[in-house]
Amino acid sequence: TTDRDGAFGAATHLAERGATRFAIVLGSPPYRYGRARNAGFREGLRLAAPGADLAAVQADWGGAAAREAALPLLRGLRAGERLGVFACTDEMAAGVYAAAAATGRRIPDDVLVVGFDDLRGARWLTPPLTTVRQPIREMAAAAVTALADAAAGAALAPSPIVLPTQLIERGST
Repeated sequence: TTDRDGAFGAATHLAERGATRFAIVLGSPPYRYGRARNAGFREGLRLAAPGADLAAVQADWGGAAAREAALPLLRGLRAGERLGVFACTDEMAAGVYAAAAATGRRIPDDVLVVGFDDLRGARWLTPPLTTVRQPIREMAAAAVTALADAAAGAALAPSPIVLPTQLIERGST
C-alpha cells in the first residue's frame, strides 16, 4: 500500500486541524512499512508546518508499549498547546488514547490522534479514531490472484502491486 503517502496525508491533516506540536509513535523493530510511514509523515510535516516541533518515540508494535512511550510527551504538554500525534498503527494509537486518559488530556481538545490501518476497533474508541485506511480485502484479493496465476504457470508481474490508502476522518481530530 501507499504507506508513505498515507502518512504524508496524516501530517497535513494534523497541521490543518490546528496542532501546534507534533509527535510520531514509531514501531520497533523498524519494518519497511514503518520506515515508509515515518518518512512520509516527516515530509508531510516539513511542507505543512515548516519548522514545527516534532518528537519521535519508539515502542514495540503494541498498545501498551505505545502508552508508555507517549506518557512523557503528554505530561510535557503546556497549556494552550495541541499535540498532533501520528501513531504507525491503530493499536499504537489506542495506546496514545490510554496515555491521554492517564494524564488528563482530552482528545481532540488537547491531543489530536491519527492511526494507520483502519482496524474495526478504530471506530469503537472514544472518540472514534481518525486513521489511514489500508485496503485489506483488496490486498488479500490481489495476493490470492497473484498466487493463483503463479500456480497456473503465469509469470508474476515485474513490478509490485500498489494499492492506495485513504485518510478516514473521525472524532480524534
